[in-house]
Amino acid sequence: MTSQLPSPHECCYSGSVLDRGVDIVVTSPTGHRALVVEAKLNGRIEDATSQLQEYMCAVGAEVGLVVVRDRIRILRETYRGEPSIQVVGEFPIQQADHLADARDPVDFEDRIQQWLEALRDHEQIAAPPLLAALTDHVLPALVEGTVRAARPRTRQAAG
Repeated sequence: MTSQLPSPHECCYSGSVLDRGVDIVVTSPTGHRALVVEAKLNGRIEDATSQLQEYMCAVGAEVGLVVVRDRIRILRETYRGEPSIQVVGEFPIQQADHLADARDPVDFEDRIQQWLEALRDHEQIAAPPLLAALTDHVLPALVEGTVRAARPRTRQAAG
């Protein structure tokens, strides 16, 4: 009997998958990862995008968001081309209400999670170009989904 090792993007813990490599997960009522979010206050958007594309492929997520200090990218599984997970929209973060002024990574992730919950509740949380793209690509994953942190969020102690 051979054992299967977890992929580099997941870690088995007590019989379930602990999400590593992403910051926020939206799960469907059946437990499928409908939307995954990579939030990086510092770092390159290209690196975060590559990491999220690999994670989406590993877990079968159809929609992803990469949110960095100054940009928001929407990724979608298109089921065509290589890679099949494509960037379908990119917007300045200033088009998203209450995200541009976050100063610490934990606050940034908290704000993004609250922002997604507000979108699910049909609040006006973005300028029209971004809101239209979110409505088309992200809102369907949120409608019946549960928005949660992918792992515990901890602040680093000063000093």
